[in-house]
Amino acid sequence: MTSFAGTVGLAAHLKFGEAGLACYAAFLLVMSGLVYHAVRSLEAVEVFKEKYETAYRECTKGIEPDSDQLGPRPLSNSNLMQDGDHDVDFYIDEARRLFEPFEEVLSVLAKAADPTGETVTVLSNTKGRERAAEKIRLDYNGVAAKVKDYLRATLVVTTMPEVCRVWG
Repeated sequence: MTSFAGTVGLAAHLKFGEAGLACYAAFLLVMSGLVYHAVRSLEAVEVFKEKYETAYRECTKGIEPDSDQLGPRPLSNSNLMQDGDHDVDFYIDEARRLFEPFEEVLSVLAKAADPTGETVTVLSNTKGRERAAEKIRLDYNGVAAKVKDYLRATLVVTTMPEVCRVWG
């Protein structure tokens, strides 16, 4: 690699003179800075990963590894679907109709998980028609009733101890 860099530097010097050599040196300097930054970023990610894993181990003490104490296992029932045999527009309209009461329920859940309202953020929405149609076409053989998340929500927390507190 060093001989390649030297060869390129010599070629730049011969082709463009001192200016070519100066530009090539600046290029090498910038690239070195980028590599340094990338390495430092990876080190920072490793530090964060270790902090996360430490908090996770602390929060999950006493929990059986294959239990569902940190959440239910994913549903693997391919026959699970919405009631009825309607088209996508029906289910989207129904989700929009139920959205306001759904948000009220989410508000109660969020307040129960975090009475201060400082650490839990609720994100909720309805699935868009284009995305629903795509899922129906690609994953569900044209059966709109198989889409399971026309109405969906997430409770967002920022630390593992908050996850454990909210889940518990």
